[in-house]
Amino acid sequence: MKQKKKKEGVNTIDIERVNFIVKIKGEGKLRATAIMEYKNMRVKGFRIANSDFVDEDIDEKIWIQVPSFFAGKYHDMFFLEPKEEWAKLKKKLYKEYLKADKEYYGKKFKMEKEVDIDSIKFD
Repeated sequence: MKQKKKKEGVNTIDIERVNFIVKIKGEGKLRATAIMEYKNMRVKGFRIANSDFVDEDIDEKIWIQVPSFFAGKYHDMFFLEPKEEWAKLKKKLYKEYLKADKEYYGKKFKMEKEVDIDSIKFD
C-alpha cells in the first residue's frame, strides 16, 4: 500500500504574526466578530459567542466559530491543520477578544471622576 507523502510547508502559518481585528457586539449571545489578517490575506467572519459547553482549548464557556455559509446546513469556509495549529490560533483570537472586550466596556462604563462611596448619603 502506497503512503501519501506529507507536504511540508503547505499549511504553514506563523501564529505570532497573525493579527485579529475584533468588534465587540455588546449584550447577547454573539459577543464579537473578528477579521484575521496574515501577510496579504484577510479572512472575515470569525464569531465569538456564548456557549453552554466549555471549549477544551480555552477552558471557557465560549464558542469560536470560523467563517461559514448556510446551504441547508452550515459549512465551514476556513480550515487550519493540524488541529493543534487551529487550537493555537483560537487561543490567540480569544486573547485578542478579551483585550477588545476590556477596552470596550472600560470606555462604556468609565466615570468622569472617582467617587468616594462613603460620601454618598442614603436616606
